[in-house]
Amino acid sequence: ELAVLHHDAVLGVHLLKDRVLALGLRRLALMMACHHATAGEGRQEFIDWSTQDPDYLDDAWIIGRRWDSLHASPSGGRRGRPVTIKFLHKVVQEAGGEVARPDPEDDFDAWDEPDDLGQGVDDAALRQPPKPEGKDAVLEEMNAQHCVVMENGKFRVFTEEFDPVLGRHFYQRSTKEDFQNLYCNSFVEQVNASPTTRAQFWLKHAKRRQYKGVIFDPSGDHDGWLNLWRGWAVEPKPGNWSLLDQLIREVLTDGDPRSYRYVLNWIAAMFQRPSEPAEVAIAFQGAKGTGKGTLGRVLQQLAGPHGLHISSPEHITGRFNSHLQNCICLFADEAFWSGDKAGEAKLKALVTEPTVAYEGKGRDAVMGKNLIHIVMASNSDWVVPAGLDGERRFAVFKVNESRKDDHDFFRALNRQLDEGGRAAFLHDMLTRHIDGWHPRNDIPQNSALADQKLRGMDPEFSWWYSLLYEGDLPGYDEDRDWQGGEVELDKTDLYDSYLSFARNRTRHPRPVPGLAKVLLSRVGVTSRQIRSGARKDRRVFVVPDLGQARARFAEIVGADPKQLWG
Repeated sequence: ELAVLHHDAVLGVHLLKDRVLALGLRRLALMMACHHATAGEGRQEFIDWSTQDPDYLDDAWIIGRRWDSLHASPSGGRRGRPVTIKFLHKVVQEAGGEVARPDPEDDFDAWDEPDDLGQGVDDAALRQPPKPEGKDAVLEEMNAQHCVVMENGKFRVFTEEFDPVLGRHFYQRSTKEDFQNLYCNSFVEQVNASPTTRAQFWLKHAKRRQYKGVIFDPSGDHDGWLNLWRGWAVEPKPGNWSLLDQLIREVLTDGDPRSYRYVLNWIAAMFQRPSEPAEVAIAFQGAKGTGKGTLGRVLQQLAGPHGLHISSPEHITGRFNSHLQNCICLFADEAFWSGDKAGEAKLKALVTEPTVAYEGKGRDAVMGKNLIHIVMASNSDWVVPAGLDGERRFAVFKVNESRKDDHDFFRALNRQLDEGGRAAFLHDMLTRHIDGWHPRNDIPQNSALADQKLRGMDPEFSWWYSLLYEGDLPGYDEDRDWQGGEVELDKTDLYDSYLSFARNRTRHPRPVPGLAKVLLSRVGVTSRQIRSGARKDRRVFVVPDLGQARARFAEIVGADPKQLWG
């Protein structure tokens, strides 16, 4: 019935798209008009239409939250009158369409005489205590919205706000002067005294809401402290999230059961133990349009005010990081380049350190618990700065491309999420059995992680890998087969080969002792002194046969030898 009644307002909006874009009108204006035309009931139809556009395919959640915000603010937070159905009528007519006009009598609802005077009055409402009036009402209103906080020794007024676009609450910090300026034109009448501003009235009131300081602790509140923890964005409920499960199983973890279990356990640990850091970041690497960022967006949305979606390295590794202070889930979407050595240390610290110094612009740095769980998505070949031996900071997954640009699948997935899928996913993650499980003890040593290790190797390891790959040693008699046994090599020949390779990759190649240390302690090379012959008393490197040398290197990388050598 809704679809029929509002054909020109909602289901027919595809007729308006070209006209709207030509007029340069924002999508928000179109949403406001459709909201007015359907009395707010056309939510799903508007989402379905919007997500037909590839640019908005993954934005169903944000579009829905923005639509919901119009219930409280018909003008969408804009100044002036709200955009109404008349806007749609005008655009339809200018585009050559026809607008059906209802009969005048249809504008009036049928009137039924009440059976009894006062019928329908809510008795429970009559039993409620009367709402405060006058100054008591002002105090209650101000306490509901503001609080005084001593933050790092400085007086601040915190104001709770709601971002209608992101659908999340946040605190605005103000100095005393800025807060007074905010209310300089709003007064409170006083008996036998001149009116005073709301700010002055509230700041001087003995019952104003105030705290010793700010904390972020999902495990519980602490008396006298403002806890920034607000809980998850939705109430968990049993339901269906089968398409998201299919995406995780078949695409994000490429059908590997161990990787699939790891990802779900990692997510469950975040929701069940938000007061504990993950100590491992998960990263999904793949081409555009494969859905690698879908899970990150879902987790960020479920985290509500404790979720962030960033796309700039500065937001991870920059000096000002106060936005991370109350963050549980950080979705880094193409937000880090692994070749950034300066940022590498900061990223690794953010993954593993129990405490972090948080600093905002114009504010002193404060120490706080690090509860961040990082989800990364990238189409770059080099995603994370994974180390060679026993990497315990990153779990990496190569995304399957079977759903690449499959708009029908992702549209169905987003609809399922909007129809209770997020709440169902959260429910199942909160009830998933993970007792005794920790992310650092179960990282899949897969080909995706091994590939990241190879890309991030220091020059000496990259050089050694190239020798093993080619199966050729410098200064070695080519008539002999390296696979036939161990090989003695002069130190000078080996070091000259390394220098030739390293000079194009680093400003500071290792000296001979440094290279010798790497070879002797890591890759299975030994050293001995020649006892006889023309080279008597000279020390040489002894390299194991090619098969053993390759096996040792594969062990260091944690890779299947077939992946490295074919």
